[in-house]
Amino acid sequence: MTPDYEICNPLKDPDWDAKVRAFPEGSGFHSLQWTRVLQDSYGYIPCYLVFGDRDAPAAIIPMMEIRSFLTGIRGVSLPFSDNCPPLLNGSVDRKKVVDAIFSYGRSAGWKEVEFRGGDLLVDTLSPSTWYYRHRLSLQHDSDSLFATLRHSTRNNVRKAQKSGVVITKGRESEDMEKFYKLNVQTRKKHGLPPQPLSFFRKFHEHIIAPGQGSIVTAHYNGQCISGVICMEFGDTVILKYAAAAVDSLGVRPNNLLIWELIQRYRDEKFQTIDFGRTDPQNEGLRRFKNSWNVEETVFSYFKFDLEKNTSVAQHLYSTDIASAVFRIMPGPLLRLVGKVLYRHIG
Repeated sequence: MTPDYEICNPLKDPDWDAKVRAFPEGSGFHSLQWTRVLQDSYGYIPCYLVFGDRDAPAAIIPMMEIRSFLTGIRGVSLPFSDNCPPLLNGSVDRKKVVDAIFSYGRSAGWKEVEFRGGDLLVDTLSPSTWYYRHRLSLQHDSDSLFATLRHSTRNNVRKAQKSGVVITKGRESEDMEKFYKLNVQTRKKHGLPPQPLSFFRKFHEHIIAPGQGSIVTAHYNGQCISGVICMEFGDTVILKYAAAAVDSLGVRPNNLLIWELIQRYRDEKFQTIDFGRTDPQNEGLRRFKNSWNVEETVFSYFKFDLEKNTSVAQHLYSTDIASAVFRIMPGPLLRLVGKVLYRHIG
């Protein structure tokens, strides 16, 4: 029998992160800090379902309400989170938990419910789409880690070192501003609008500045040419965002950046680096991640239409026209598009 639940806002619970850490699948995406970033940046409403004892929950279902005139009123677990599965122990009746979520969603007027990862729903729902996940164990010495890398990756690391690429790890607002400029270039190259600058500033305020993340950047000839934004939670580091100058890849900054990042976090006693999700269509990114001797797994997203009472399949479709337009769009206009659209996408 599944216990009753209550709707909680992590921002009102100073012990929230300790409760998340009690679950093996708890991550930075379940944390109070990430909740704060999403609420402050986009105005999403936290409505986490907590089952059982509030001080020692049997299950936590992270959920935020998105209210949009473009995409409707929806519950998402969680917006802009690569993998944010429901957290539960073995005493929970999974079907009753799902039924409770759907019942709450209908009472709140939600059109859809979306879960980003988690085995909780496998027996009751059909996946809407799936992604690769890549994780690297840091429980080996530096020489052993380097020896397991793909031969070409080791050569690229050495090439960057010989070229004079320098890696720095920082937490200053200036580091985030540098990363944002690279991110705008990278998103434009891929035919996508960039996330709003305000989002990255909130990320810095709530995660980086308090010491729960870092910005690792590569410099060449005095210029910042590549960067990664990391989230730190427990013994795991999530590589959340990456960007690079479009004309800098010849000196292989990304390879040296990742290798230096691996060594530094290993020295700081972290156990795992999570490289984040990879779209199955992005074979180039998948090859790059697999070159680091990572563990590759597959996880699913689940979307359920509460009005039609059915699972929703997310069909892959071509965005060639939109991508072409975004690639030629002036920078200020592209940034405006991102500022307007992202809060509706979730």
